[in-house]
Amino acid sequence: NGAVIIPDLLLNAGGVCVSYFEWAKNLSHLRFGRMNKRWDERSKEQLLTLVEGNAGHPLTEVERRQLIHGAEEHELVYSGLEDTMIVACNETRQTANAKNIDYRTAALANSINKIAASLAGSGSIFTHA
Repeated sequence: NGAVIIPDLLLNAGGVCVSYFEWAKNLSHLRFGRMNKRWDERSKEQLLTLVEGNAGHPLTEVERRQLIHGAEEHELVYSGLEDTMIVACNETRQTANAKNIDYRTAALANSINKIAASLAGSGSIFTHA
């Protein structure tokens, strides 16, 4: 009937990705953004000061804080998740179109290919010489 069926692999991927982000954060013992938040804020402040000077129109303190504010951890997680999902959906659509297959099969094929490439690049304890 022309309805697009979103593959279960993609629907469930969001939770898996966020779990991975949490795992990676725990391994490093640093919260997301800890290393660059202040640098980002200082860079934005310098740029904003330059723009205000050239425009001859200073912003209010509230406007400045809103524009300079660095990303919080949850905003970084959402951004990483959004980027990951956009790439996965685009890859799925491209594979489905190239191979003339449904989206679920395309998502599965992409997953298998990524696992195979990872194993080929790193080896596996389950392979026999």
